[in-house]
Amino acid sequence: MDTFDISSLQDLSTAEMASGMYKRIKSQIDDLLSEINSDEHILVTIDSLAITDVGYHNPHMLIFYCKDSQENQVRKLIHINSLNMNLIVLKNHNSEKPKKSIGFLGEID
Repeated sequence: MDTFDISSLQDLSTAEMASGMYKRIKSQIDDLLSEINSDEHILVTIDSLAITDVGYHNPHMLIFYCKDSQENQVRKLIHINSLNMNLIVLKNHNSEKPKKSIGFLGEID
């Protein structure tokens, strides 16, 4: 008789939670960062908002801290099933201005 590995259930449940989606978002951004040239950076957007930080609240809420086109702060709460974001590679036009990386804040209470 085959034995059942309980860890496979834990992996499945995590994959369907906000923490699992958070890890996949971070992985996609890290992968793209490893592929771009030193004179490029990544802009991550939702709708027309530039994402500055990401967090989550299990079981299903992702929390995005963003800036709009006028630099106003926006906090966007999104169910994991509704996520639609863009990872855009841009050329650096101002080499003196330091690139800001996205903050991954982890779980938010």
